[in-house]
Amino acid sequence: KFMMTLNRFCHAGQSMPSPNRPFADNRFDIIVEFIKLVIPVLLIGGLVLYIHYLIEVQNRRNQLLQQEVDVVHNTHDLIDRRLKLMSEDVVRLTDVVLQQHDDQNQLNQEGLGAYLRQIARFKPSYQQIRFLDSVGQEQVRVNRNDNQVLLTATDKLQNKSQRYYFQETISLSPGTVYTLSLIHISEPT
Repeated sequence: KFMMTLNRFCHAGQSMPSPNRPFADNRFDIIVEFIKLVIPVLLIGGLVLYIHYLIEVQNRRNQLLQQEVDVVHNTHDLIDRRLKLMSEDVVRLTDVVLQQHDDQNQLNQEGLGAYLRQIARFKPSYQQIRFLDSVGQEQVRVNRNDNQVLLTATDKLQNKSQRYYFQETISLSPGTVYTLSLIHISEPT
């Protein structure tokens, strides 16, 4: 029997089994089986983690987008409220301007200037307030410079008849408030 076993190993091109060889085969088989089990688990786990990552990225992107949309809506609402308040101020100013004319329909520039300075002091969002006549000549201008509100001297008043805002405003019907486009704000005054 021993010869037959030896012959079988020699015939198959294998070396003689040693007492350690069955353990080595078992260890190799265990490693192969372990790898066969672990690699699919790792691949599935990695895929699950990658999908989870993609979902988290998309959720965060959606969250940031919603925050930006909220900021835009809130800013829009704030601008609308401020423009409404400013429009109300303009309507009140119309009444004040009418009251600042004397019997000969001459404008009391000093009185109007004092009133506009008072408004500018209490409303720091107004950096400049101008009153233009029907031909575009400034009659009164108040400028805010840091915390000072200054009335512009008469000889420094300018003609604004060629400015787009005057040309667009002069054609409006009485009582209509013209709101300056944000695109034009950077244009020099």
